Amino acid sequence: MMRQNSDIHRVVEISSISSGDENNDKSKRASYFMVFGSASIVAFLPLFYESKMRIENVGILVFLAVLVSTLFTPLWGALLDIFISRVRSGTIHRTVLVFTILATGVSRFCLQFFDNFDILVIMSTLAAFFVSPVVPTLDTLLVYSLNDPERYGYYRVYGSLGFASFVLIVSLLVEIGEDSELVFPMWTCLILSLISALSILKAPFVEIAEIAVKDFESTSHASKRSRLFREACNLLCSSSTQVEFWVVCIIVLLSGTLNGIVETFLLIYLRTELKASFLNMGLCRAVCALCEIPTFTHSATCLRWFGVRGSMVVALIA
Repeated sequence: MMRQNSDIHRVVEISSISSGDENNDKSKRASYFMVFGSASIVAFLPLFYESKMRIENVGILVFLAVLVSTLFTPLWGALLDIFISRVRSGTIHRTVLVFTILATGVSRFCLQFFDNFDILVIMSTLAAFFVSPVVPTLDTLLVYSLNDPERYGYYRVYGSLGFASFVLIVSLLVEIGEDSELVFPMWTCLILSLISALSILKAPFVEIAEIAVKDFESTSHASKRSRLFREACNLLCSSSTQVEFWVVCIIVLLSGTLNGIVETFLLIYLRTELKASFLNMGLCRAVCALCEIPTFTHSATCLRWFGVRGSMVVALIA
């Protein structure tokens, strides 16, 4: 009798653990789905800008946003490291992630209220500043929460699904509602940003700042002050890594430039030259997002076949 009770207790315990893991997976998947869903407004921003200004000014706005995002992404990371070393906070990454998601949603939502180019530059730059740490911080929280980091692609797939889904939904709403001023994308971004923030707060991500705090506490005060500086200098000046580092930087610059040109002017071309409907344009961007899924689901296979460098070459050629 005692043995039967023990077996029943063990089955219940295993079931509760499995249920907890399943709920944890759902909340993490929901976080990626909603965060990238809120980013679906990026597909409509060039059209929004083009409706308010000349085409050359659209390129300026997008370039400034990309530049700000590129410059401030590593600075956000450095600020997080400094904050950890001084305040010893274990929740800083989650707090920053929630704040920047909400700030990005509000900044992009407010774009619809301005027609002046200078104000649009300020608002779009502000949105780029806030959005720059979102994906790196979310990825970091996820990777530290996984027992097997190779499962990252399994969760990232839901980001592509979220982007594709909401691009289609919003384009359908714009088409049905004849929303020439593109108000629906703005409201969708704001609402999804709120839902994303709630998902991040609920998701059981590991508070990675606690791990970093222990690393800082195990080093001397001098090391704490100069750690980031030494690592940056070693990366930039070491003869063994200098060539590889700058080659990677050039590759990232070229691929980012090509991708930025396509994403910025693709929908404008479809709308002005091919007279495509908003639904067809949304379908086009949704297909582009869904094409990312094989990369995430078969990344390990690609690395085994081509290696890291070979995979980068294949991606650039494609």
